[in-house]
Amino acid sequence: MAEIKGSCIWGLRQLNHWLYLLWVYWGSDDAGDVQDVIIQCRINGDLICVDTRPGILPIANGYDVTLTDALMMDVMGGTLADRSNTDAERAWPTDDGTHILRRRIYNCLTLGVANAVVKGATEGYIDIYFERRNKKGV
Repeated sequence: MAEIKGSCIWGLRQLNHWLYLLWVYWGSDDAGDVQDVIIQCRINGDLICVDTRPGILPIANGYDVTLTDALMMDVMGGTLADRSNTDAERAWPTDDGTHILRRRIYNCLTLGVANAVVKGATEGYIDIYFERRNKKGV
């Protein structure tokens, strides 16, 4: 995969009849800045969970990821904060930090990454699992 600094690339895989994986690679620019970006994949379904993985370039421990909807609401309820800089981690959508729920998504999501800079460019991966609700499109 080619590295795209200061941006993100994504892809969509159907895992079974209803389950989909939207994978996202994000990279900062050389100064370590990560711009919020709209993931141009319209989702019509229930968000199940999200995995985060650090890339090869160094990333700060405790970095934060947000996935917001068109109303700028964090669809994960803050569970993507304080991510590990060495381990893959899974998080589930929540309403108050304790109750896991499926979150209905009707549109594109905006990816935000904060507190990731160590020195220079950095990168990471995000896997978004969702169950499709509409057979006419993803």
